[in-house]
Amino acid sequence: MATQQTHAFGQPIKRKEDHRFIQGRGNYLDDISLPKMVYMALVRSPYGHA
Repeated sequence: MATQQTHAFGQPIKRKEDHRFIQGRGNYLDDISLPKMVYMALVRSPYGHA
């Protein structure tokens, strides 16, 4: 049986987005503003089964 060498596992992957964020040009979720956008907040009760 022939063995096949795979180089996909155990190798680091070069990330494409790092340079944008290091230079301050990256977009975060909080930077997105859409028309008719709504906001939501969740409030949890401090009492069990309340």
